[in-house]
Amino acid sequence: IVAYDVLRYLKSKDTYIIGKGQTASDIFKTVCKRLELETGTIDAATWHQTPNAYENAGGFEVIRDAIENALEHEKRFYVLIPEGKKISFRDLSNLQTDIIIDEENGEIDFQHNANIDEDVYNQFKVISEDAKEWKVARNDDHVKQWGLLQYSQKFGEPVREADLPGLLDKLAAIYDRPKQKLSLTCFGDWNVRAGVGVHVRFTDFKNFDNGQGYYVRECTHKV
Repeated sequence: IVAYDVLRYLKSKDTYIIGKGQTASDIFKTVCKRLELETGTIDAATWHQTPNAYENAGGFEVIRDAIENALEHEKRFYVLIPEGKKISFRDLSNLQTDIIIDEENGEIDFQHNANIDEDVYNQFKVISEDAKEWKVARNDDHVKQWGLLQYSQKFGEPVREADLPGLLDKLAAIYDRPKQKLSLTCFGDWNVRAGVGVHVRFTDFKNFDNGQGYYVRECTHKV
């Protein structure tokens, strides 16, 4: 018997027109309706996406672009969660749990890695269609430490020149820091799965703040 995760059906392709005023959650609903997929919980996104057109594009591609745009403009990260036959569109901040992983609650072994190899930047250049010059934000300390890692993008409507300073702040908050990965082997909790947030606290490990929240990307339960 071969069973498929419901997310597999987002690979199906179609043509999509992203209209003015649509948010990432609107686009998610549009794609699911087109591909005859049931939806579960939908957290409402707020950023109105730039009008766009996709020809012969997979549903994943269309939703992924909408999520990435929302991340840049809302500073919120949305994820797709399979729930039986339904797909939910969730804001990660709504998936944080009270679960704490530490020495007292069953931490067994861990591996931690922090790097600047992917989606990490310390200088940001952005411009809009109505702006005459590029707006730049730069973290000099991180440039000295890592070398120049530059992000550059031209935005169309609805981004205006007056929006650029706030957009630079959001981009810096998202990308101007090392990417951290923490792998754990510990006593399990059936409430933990990909997408949820847990708190991690090790008294003898100083590379991150005690109690810092981590979101689970992959999870395997063994009995």
